[in-house]
Amino acid sequence: MRTAAVLVVVLSLLVSAWAIAALTVNIQVAPAQIVLSAPLEWITVHADIAYADVDPDSVTINGLDDLWIKSDNCGNLVAKVRFVDIVSQLSAPSAVIVLEGETTDGEAFSGSQTVRVK
Repeated sequence: MRTAAVLVVVLSLLVSAWAIAALTVNIQVAPAQIVLSAPLEWITVHADIAYADVDPDSVTINGLDDLWIKSDNCGNLVAKVRFVDIVSQLSAPSAVIVLEGETTDGEAFSGSQTVRVK
């Protein structure tokens, strides 16, 4: 009986850990190299997740939520953040760009890419 109770607890912990783990998505940041002395209008993040599966109100880039969000020609998520909004988080020689959000089913997802900064 005690073994069964321990097994139930272990299985519960495993299911809980699996449920809170975020779905990892591949992202591609453009530009791949950011030159601080040549400011851009946007930093663009292309994600390998269907736009139709994403809750657009949940999407952030480096914690910023004032984004332009759309789908690309393949139906995947594209999120853009204004350079002026994110520039304070960028410094040479590199910076990590993190995209986070939730699917329409409430599942968390995230992806990150390190970009060169000059």
